[in-house]
Amino acid sequence: MAEPISGPGWLADQFEHWRPHLASVAYGMLGSVSEAEDAVQQAWLRLGRSDAGAIVDLRAWLTTVVGRICLDMLRARRARRVARHGQRRGRAAVRHAGRADLGAELHGVRRPDR
Repeated sequence: MAEPISGPGWLADQFEHWRPHLASVAYGMLGSVSEAEDAVQQAWLRLGRSDAGAIVDLRAWLTTVVGRICLDMLRARRARRVARHGQRRGRAAVRHAGRADLGAELHGVRRPDR
């Protein structure tokens, strides 16, 4: 069993020790170095807000936190993509509304009901 965490200097040293591992986990999930760095930084901030004395295995705790942060980032990325796709689709639908015969008229074909 790992030793309990004892003090902010020790905590910062341990975090820096595990930073390459955390960055690797985050990069593997996100595929972006800058987003991976953001996820690791968010993990550091969460660690600072947590009861660090209650953490028994810092590596496991940090890996779990980074994984959850990455999942949140992936969900946000997906939501933005869906929102953008829906907006573009909506604009195109409005732009082409009422122009169903335009292609036929350009090619000299008239609908029989006109």
